[in-house]
Formats: sequence, structure tokens, C-alpha cells
Amino acid sequence: MHQKLDEIGSRLQLQCHLQEEHLFFQSSKTQLSGHKTHFLFGVITEIKPKYIGAVPIVISTMTPPYSDTSYIGQNWTSRLEIFIDSIDSFKRVRTIKLPSKQKLNILKNISEFQIKKAICEIIGEQNLDKDWGGERSDIFTTMVQYKGRRISTAMVLKGPSKFKPMTLASLGKNGDQIDRLFTEPAELFILQHCHIIKKEVRGTMRAYANQINNLRLFCLINGYDTWRLLKAYKKCGL
Repeated sequence: MHQKLDEIGSRLQLQCHLQEEHLFFQSSKTQLSGHKTHFLFGVITEIKPKYIGAVPIVISTMTPPYSDTSYIGQNWTSRLEIFIDSIDSFKRVRTIKLPSKQKLNILKNISEFQIKKAICEIIGEQNLDKDWGGERSDIFTTMVQYKGRRISTAMVLKGPSKFKPMTLASLGKNGDQIDRLFTEPAELFILQHCHIIKKEVRGTMRAYANQINNLRLFCLINGYDTWRLLKAYKKCGL
């Protein structure tokens, strides 16, 4: 037998007693403060005319009911990773085959700014900001089209400055470039490099994208896909 509290009326409240000394992180207290919706599993300890007392055992954040038509629902099986071929704004790459290793070497002579300018032209972004040391992303835009809709997007472009496989050590002086990228208010995060991207970088991007209370999409564009993109839209002399 069960009954919802809202069926009984506002005269009855559920009170859960939680001792702060059992909270090991400040974020726990922050998440439980104020008016929020959480899932709670606990034990009822007392029942009185005006309230029900309980001790919580498990408290968790409720995730939205993503449907198969949502961005998240459609990409859940791929751990929220999408590929350049799936992005409408880059759809011409679907007709371009992967280049050989010899052709990939062409990217050595194309600067990061040239790549940035090319991508902005492809997606129709008019704001071409100059890079500066404290930036969280190289491109932030709402002009990217995905699944027939515009989607807010933040990109980090590494260019050819270090023409070798990308590792976590390649991502900023303190290796924190991915962390800073995911502080942008975006739904899609893109990391571009002119060479191959090592699996530990993909794993880190996946970990940030799969934060259960803030799920986002991510895309890695390695050197081969960068070449395809520039070739498809006839940018940077390709």
C-alpha cells in the first residue's frame, strides 16, 4: 500500500534528517541546498500528524527523461560521441575519402588561424575573435547545424604547431584545456587536431561529456578528418 504526499495535502511534510559531519565534500552540501528535485531512498523513523520523519540512505540527482528524439537519447549508445560526418554544417565531408599519410603532411603548412578562419566560413560564423591566453575555447558559436537544428558549440583547435599524435600533455601548459573547454555554456564540444588523437584524450572528453547531471555531446576531428573538411569546402588551398 502506498500514497503520494501531494494526495494527502500540504498539511503533511516529509522531513529528512541529515548530519553535515557525514558530508565529505562541500559540493554535496551545495547540491542539497535550496529547492531542487532529487531521488531519495530512506527509512521512515516517525510519523506524526504534521510530518513524517525519515533518515536518507541514498540521495541522487534526477536525470531528464531523454527520448530517442533528443540529442542525448540518439547518441547514448556511442557514449555521446558524434563524428564529423554526422554534423549537418560539415555534411560535404561525406563525399570525401580519408587521405593517405602523405597527403596528411600538407597540414604541416596550414596555420591554426587559417583552420579557424576556414571553419568559421564553413559554418557561417562572422565573429572571428583573436586568440588569447585565458580563453576557454577557440570558437564559440551558435551557428553549427546538427540534426536539422542549431546547436551551441565550443571548439578547441590545436592546428599543426605540434605535428604529432595528441596526448593529454598537448592540451595546455597544465593539461587542463579540456577542463576549461567544458566550462563553456555549450551543448556540443569539438576538439580538432592536425594529427591523430590518442585514446586517452578521447577517454577524457567522454568522461566530461558524460557527467550525469550535465550530459553533452562531443566530437573529435583528427588530422584525417581535418583534411577531408578543408578538401570538401575547398579551403586553405585544398
